Amino acid sequence: MIRQDELKVKVGETKSAVTGFGGVSALVGVAYQTGMVDALDSRLQQVKRRCRGYAPSASVVDLMLLLCAGGECIDDLAVLREDRGLRRLLGRRVMAPSTAHDFLRKAAGRGMAGLAAVRRQALGSMA
Repeated sequence: MIRQDELKVKVGETKSAVTGFGGVSALVGVAYQTGMVDALDSRLQQVKRRCRGYAPSASVVDLMLLLCAGGECIDDLAVLREDRGLRRLLGRRVMAPSTAHDFLRKAAGRGMAGLAAVRRQALGSMA
């Protein structure tokens, strides 16, 4: 039989930023480790015309985070955007809902082939 000692937990206040969405950081780690982030940036260059703001990969990752965090609509990105702990985990703020709308409009016109190619590449690497 395995003996189990009591689990000791210390509860206290902290000034550090914490989040209830800590599990989504694993998704971000997988996106980087599998090369998906680099593939998104190279395949979706045509979606981003100016060299400022969020990289295409950050926009896609933020939308994935939204789904994993239980978001029901794009406007729910505002909740993730205001989460200081999530900002600390990501090293940046989650994009604003208006930015997501802009990205999706651009991607619908110019980025679908790139997104499909990244999806095929990801599925191929899992097989």
